[in-house]
Amino acid sequence: QRRNMVGLDEYPYCNGGMAEYFYLEPGHYAYKVPDELPSEAVPAVNCALAQVLFGLERVGVAFGDTVVIQGAGGLGIYATAVAAERGASQVIVIDGQQHRLDRALKCGATSTISMTEYRTAESRVERVRELTHGIGADIVVEVVGVAEATYEGLDMVRINGTYLDIGNIGGGRLDIPAGKIIGNQTKWVGTVHYNPWVIEAALQFLVKTKNKYQLMDVVSDHFPLEKINEAFEFAEWQGKEQGTQAQRVALSI
Repeated sequence: QRRNMVGLDEYPYCNGGMAEYFYLEPGHYAYKVPDELPSEAVPAVNCALAQVLFGLERVGVAFGDTVVIQGAGGLGIYATAVAAERGASQVIVIDGQQHRLDRALKCGATSTISMTEYRTAESRVERVRELTHGIGADIVVEVVGVAEATYEGLDMVRINGTYLDIGNIGGGRLDIPAGKIIGNQTKWVGTVHYNPWVIEAALQFLVKTKNKYQLMDVVSDHFPLEKINEAFEFAEWQGKEQGTQAQRVALSI
């Protein structure tokens, strides 16, 4: 069972944002975008903001928590703002591109760790320990989408802390000693889907924070639908030495 996920060659075919029209099945949810939001702020609500909202709700980020965000792409920037709004006392963001880290600081991050300065996993773990007075983070959020990031992130979690995995939905495999999880008493939570109410909550979150955080222009680049292949090539970061300059890429119809 694939939880209602179908391929492009199966009915109802391409029924999402890569088609000229949306096909809504009977009983499908639809939401009205608040007038206060510019259209540039809306495309990433579904695949970014709603996921981190639901994920951080599930793990219960609370006032005074220390939160580490692995990755400062679209998901990571939203996770930073949501954690800050939920009352986290420290929000530490890790990424390899300075312009993303600069944006994170404008969206609620209290500290950043540059992968160009801290080049090894060990040095980044040590830096997190320094920033948390040797304790580690209450919650570490993985939004990179690379299985190897999980090894590093688990070492940043404090005893009895939580690891929230949002980015890893690919085919990567992990070989992690059971003692790393059990000995540290780490709670590991995976999130990719979310309940319908989260979309409305995400829209209201953007309305509430539109003048507080730099979230209105997370979509950094637009391509017409006929250039969809170029858009994917531009957005792809794996295998590129410097990654991609794109924060989030949208197709315009």
